[in-house]
Parts: sequence; structure tokens; C-alpha cells
Amino acid sequence: MRRPLFAVCLAAVCIIAVYIRLFPPALPSLGEASGREATVQGSVYKKEYRTADGMTTLILYINLTDISIHSSPEELSGEISIQTMMCHMTDGVEPPMGSCVLLTGRAEDFQRATNPGEFDAALYY
Repeated sequence: MRRPLFAVCLAAVCIIAVYIRLFPPALPSLGEASGREATVQGSVYKKEYRTADGMTTLILYINLTDISIHSSPEELSGEISIQTMMCHMTDGVEPPMGSCVLLTGRAEDFQRATNPGEFDAALYY
């Protein structure tokens, strides 16, 4: 009984692995809106302080309720399927946890790995 069950489980794992390899899940992305001015609204669910080169930066994790990307001729709004966002705060304001915030800044995607074995920030976050 154990050997047939093992064979079925092994076959199922192999099928799932091949499916994921052929049809990888799509990562959320800003697409053409990356690098443009954005206004986001949402609630703060996590705060983190990071220190690099002697500078401490506050990073807010926000559950988004609304996002609009401003571009020169038109405004892209409602086309982006991102649900959460990391915001690097530079002005020293620290909103309390759970508060609703409206932030404006430059929106960027995480960097993708360009070499095999390199850290892939987009896949990690």
C-alpha cells in the first residue's frame, strides 16, 4: 500500500512542478507606471526602521485602498492590481499603526534578478 501511494504523491509533485515551471505566476507590477509620480491611499499595517550608511529610514507597509499614477498626458488609475506597498519615508513624519494615510511620491517596481543565482527583490517581496 505504501509504494503505490508514494508513486501517486511523487507523480502529483512532478506534475505541479512542471506546471509551475511552464506557467510561472505573474508578479504584481507597476508596468509602464514605474518611476512616475504616484498618490496612494491606505492603512499602515507595519513599520520598519532600516539603517544604511549611518542614515535611519522609516519604511511603512501599507494596505492600499486607492492608487493613482500621474503621467504627463494622462493619468493611469485603476489599471494596477497592487494590494500592498512599501513606502520609504524621508520627511520624518511617523503615522501611527492602523492610521489611514495619503502619500505622494515616486513609484518604482522592485529590481528583478539579471543573473542566475542573484537576489531577486521582486520575487522576495
